[in-house]
Amino acid sequence: MKALTTEKERKVEMKQLRKVSKVEKIIFPVVVLVICAFILPSVAPLLGFLMLGNLFKETGLTDRLSDIPFNTVLDVGCGTGEILNTIKNRFPAVSLYGIDISEEMLEKSKEKLLNTAELSLGDAELLPYENDYFDLLICSDSFHHYPNPQKAIEEFYRVLKTDGHLLMADFWKPFPVRQLMNVFIPFSNEGDVKVYSKNEIVRFLKHVGFHGIVYQQVRNSSYLAIAKK
Repeated sequence: MKALTTEKERKVEMKQLRKVSKVEKIIFPVVVLVICAFILPSVAPLLGFLMLGNLFKETGLTDRLSDIPFNTVLDVGCGTGEILNTIKNRFPAVSLYGIDISEEMLEKSKEKLLNTAELSLGDAELLPYENDYFDLLICSDSFHHYPNPQKAIEEFYRVLKTDGHLLMADFWKPFPVRQLMNVFIPFSNEGDVKVYSKNEIVRFLKHVGFHGIVYQQVRNSSYLAIAKK
């Protein structure tokens, strides 16, 4: 660096022109993803997971984990491993597990997490784990891809220990935008199935026995649901 700059240039102090709001930090990755998806649709899945880490932090999901006691965590639809990496850095003693249906995504996860997590190729609707195994299960930005969402919720419930927690976050839009999107989603080549309402998510969870359900909107484009087995 010294060879490429003068001493005067190295002493320049770069000041932030203004404070960036949390809303801007959340909107920015969403806008980037939408624009890139239009220009080059094939990169949308990978870019979406790369942006997910920022959304996970800015929406406060990581802070929620501080209130949940857990020693084992499973990230369903772990993608590039951004969420597991965030958890690893904040809770280094926790045992990490991740599963994704995409081999390409899992390769990215392995590069990022090295040997700190047990990663599996598999389906959210047929999890390859024993009953009552995890203290915490996270499903972020993947539930709208599942062809049989109720079956996935049943699997979430099965692999969680008694008193274990489910933390689920995904895309959300109000009526009638949600209904309009769901008309065109079947024609998408990104594997999207449906954007769900609050009532649908709560009904899925209650049907299998989850209780203490807390559902909240995060800004105007996503939701966070927390439930206990």
